Amino acid sequence: MKVDFKDEIVLGEYQVVIIPFVIVEDERFRASYDALRPSHGLPALEEMDTGNNAFFKSYPIHSEAPVIYFVKVRPDHAPSHWKKLSADLFFKHTKSDGERILISLKVIEKNFKKRQLVSFIACFVFGASLGYYDIGLYKKQARRDSRPSIIDVSVSKLRTKDIDKLSRILPAVSEVSFGIMDLVNAPANHKSPQVFIDFAKSQCDDDSVSCQAFYTDELERMGLHALLSVSKGSTNPPAMLVIHYKPVEVPCPRVALVGKGVTFDTGGLSIKGSQNMHYMKSDMGGAAAVLGATLAAIKLDVPVELITVVPLTENSVDGESTKPGDVIKSYHGSTIEVIDTDAEGRLILADALAYAVKNYEPDYLIDLATLTGSIVRALGNHAAGLMTDNDKLASSLLKAGDSIGERLWRMPLWKEYREMMDSDIADIKNLSEKPVAGAITAATFLKHFTDDHGAWAHIDIAGMAFGSNPLSKSYSATGYGLYLITEWLYDLN
Repeated sequence: MKVDFKDEIVLGEYQVVIIPFVIVEDERFRASYDALRPSHGLPALEEMDTGNNAFFKSYPIHSEAPVIYFVKVRPDHAPSHWKKLSADLFFKHTKSDGERILISLKVIEKNFKKRQLVSFIACFVFGASLGYYDIGLYKKQARRDSRPSIIDVSVSKLRTKDIDKLSRILPAVSEVSFGIMDLVNAPANHKSPQVFIDFAKSQCDDDSVSCQAFYTDELERMGLHALLSVSKGSTNPPAMLVIHYKPVEVPCPRVALVGKGVTFDTGGLSIKGSQNMHYMKSDMGGAAAVLGATLAAIKLDVPVELITVVPLTENSVDGESTKPGDVIKSYHGSTIEVIDTDAEGRLILADALAYAVKNYEPDYLIDLATLTGSIVRALGNHAAGLMTDNDKLASSLLKAGDSIGERLWRMPLWKEYREMMDSDIADIKNLSEKPVAGAITAATFLKHFTDDHGAWAHIDIAGMAFGSNPLSKSYSATGYGLYLITEWLYDLN
């Protein structure tokens, strides 16, 4: 998919035209609408029942004219709303492969501030591409495989650097998003750790990229005991995937991304209730997000050395499973008292974070994980939780999230929370026994294994990676995190 920006347009070049508007009384909208009436047989605007609908559709009266959607938008809405609106529109739109789409912003651009307009374009175009996704992975009838060939944006008041960035980054994140969402939506019997690794290796075909997987015997020798402890109840062996992208020889920032890759989570012996357990196929949403951001960064040739570490395992149940109360070792060297086997994500992340710090000494260290229900209770499905002691890093991540509709909310990491993770018999325990501040104490646990890295950030995406969205009837992958981290990496220099 290509994204381009045009001032002069010819409607006949497109199969689909999107005309956003704020209110029907706007003179610019009325003029655009009246100009289209002859080719589309539109009634007078006063006769159109726009009601409370987010968009309404016109049908051309001859084959050369495009289908036109008039889309009601509000500048005061959160950018994430614009993305969902666009995804909903294109999901319902009768699609064909290779469509040429025009998004004409001439009517509304004066209603938006400059940065708002850039955010609107980023969210609306990305949402449009997501609207072509078909979740029917395993149906008898082959799923639809269609994408637009080009999305042109007609706008006049945009800076050249914004045009250049959007033209590059939107095709990259759109291109990798479908495969990443497929991974998250796949059920456990189609998504062992090895399946994740095979997919990653199939995508890492650039000369500047190495992609290496470590398996049980190597993990034992290396000392990744926390990861191994979580995998003990599963017949599918664990693994750790390490992708190293080094685009240029000149000095550049070194970033380590770590993603939680629990391909299915029963909770272990601290077993979850059966209601909605099937959604635990999504417990590798963090792993998928960092993989997607890595693949997009490679396509964009971002001047960043990137190390992506993904610990992969199932958390299942059998006679070999780690038991509540067990004390295990870790790659870091610290011992961990396992209070709850359903707090497993932080165990595998502990090994992966310590591995990244020791072996690569990154300038920045960021992990993404569907880690706690606590963050969902705190923030709902409107933002992921951001935890870091680094104000500058927090500011840059918050800015990236705000600009592309993947919001973050910063939570504290005060030293008082560390006391809640003290164990009597080990160096640290994996769960506070106080029923408060669960997302923060989880991050506090992770921080221990970073050796107080000065530029580490933890992003808890439990409420954002998988949930209600326009692309499916039940909960499904949203793609959250992929664009956020790509945006942050793009702006890092």
